[in-house]
Amino acid sequence: MLTSIFILLISFLHPAESQQPATQKYEIVDNRSIQIKNGGNAAYALGSAAQLQKAFGKTTISKQNDEMLGGYDYIHKYKGLIVNFNEKEFEDVTITGSEYQVYLNGQVFKIGDNDAKVKKVFPLAYAERSKEPDHKRILRIQMGHGKALDDAAVVITISAKGAISEIWIGNDNS
Repeated sequence: MLTSIFILLISFLHPAESQQPATQKYEIVDNRSIQIKNGGNAAYALGSAAQLQKAFGKTTISKQNDEMLGGYDYIHKYKGLIVNFNEKEFEDVTITGSEYQVYLNGQVFKIGDNDAKVKKVFPLAYAERSKEPDHKRILRIQMGHGKALDDAAVVITISAKGAISEIWIGNDNS
């Protein structure tokens, strides 16, 4: 009897996580909503290397050993855009040129945009960004679809002057 009361008391003081409603403390970028468009309005949606080249044309490709994932990385370099594939699988993209627009959940972001735009669309990630004065600030947004999360993210770097300076989208292989 005493054991039952003790268990009841502990369960009352420390309710199981499954009994508490889950609260989302981060935003999610729907991986199906992500598109990158160039100045000619050609679009790439994080697909294959063939889809990338169909959208943006052929470019310089370098090949490197990938010690973490194994196999080879194939790095496609455009002016202001670098896309990395491990073997034939998309790994990540880095946007540094203002000639590219990134669509995240239907919102358009590009290099040079004011950080107020990021704050409006992703307030939770913005609040959690690194806040060192006179330095770049970095914020991370989880990727997923519906309630399912991917092991991937969108990372937006904001310059000390408050403008987007880089957008990275990719798999988290750490």
